[in-house]
Amino acid sequence: GAIAWMLIILGYVVSSLGAFYEFGILEASFCLAAAVPLFFGAALQLWKYRHEIMMTPPTTGSSNNDTNDAKLLIQIGRELVIGVFVVPALLTLNMVGPSRVKRFFSKTSHKNTAGGVAGLRFLCSMESADERIHLEDPYAERYISNKILRFVGSSTVLRYLLFRALEKRHPGALGHLISRTRSIDDCILDLTSPERSHPVTQIVLLGAGYDMRAYRLSALGDRGVTVFEVDQSFMSKEKQQKCYGLQPTCNKLVHIETDFNNDSLAEMLIRCNQFDATQSTLYIWARDVSIYVPP
Repeated sequence: GAIAWMLIILGYVVSSLGAFYEFGILEASFCLAAAVPLFFGAALQLWKYRHEIMMTPPTTGSSNNDTNDAKLLIQIGRELVIGVFVVPALLTLNMVGPSRVKRFFSKTSHKNTAGGVAGLRFLCSMESADERIHLEDPYAERYISNKILRFVGSSTVLRYLLFRALEKRHPGALGHLISRTRSIDDCILDLTSPERSHPVTQIVLLGAGYDMRAYRLSALGDRGVTVFEVDQSFMSKEKQQKCYGLQPTCNKLVHIETDFNNDSLAEMLIRCNQFDATQSTLYIWARDVSIYVPP
């Protein structure tokens, strides 16, 4: 792994020196600047590789190390291709025709808010050296039908550039998503803790969308928590289809189809046989739903 990383650096240094000798300082600077995202991505891959090796207990034989070396070389090779061809092409297209690039990404974006949030959770759930932008959501990928987004998620370089572009276009959006997700998770785990005198035993997710807490928060099952996912009929059916074959980790998962514009929340819950009004209940309102509900 270290040898591969050194060869990458050496190759770009030689290329930059050749550009300087043949064309001048401007071309050499451009060569180095174009390589920065590539170095960043390859360095993260090497850092993660070394971290995995340190955390993995020693095994007999060299097959495990050989497998890790092969994975590292494949990943760095892919980052090389992306850094050399894809990134310069995207930067050039963005300079020549920014409106066309914008239209292209608008056509490949998600059709609803839930899909967009799931896409960001998918990108943030990928392995990252920066824990500040990491979310534990192994199921978000189920909602990613966009092959371009899957390709971006597989590359450290492209994820880094996408995060930078997102922060420039929507300052604070990514940080808001991460902090909101973690805060709600911490709140749920705290309020359902058996150490509390009256722990929460029911969670009602209003406008659940593609929320996966009923599947990824394993503590909910041990604490006997029932989760009610409330959303529109088409969204609820689509989510159940996407989650087909998955086993919820909560005690029980109940899907409730409703229309917030016409139905009463109180009447809706009363009609649900699984809901117990005498139990401690936590209601979570999806902020993104507010824009669809008139005041």
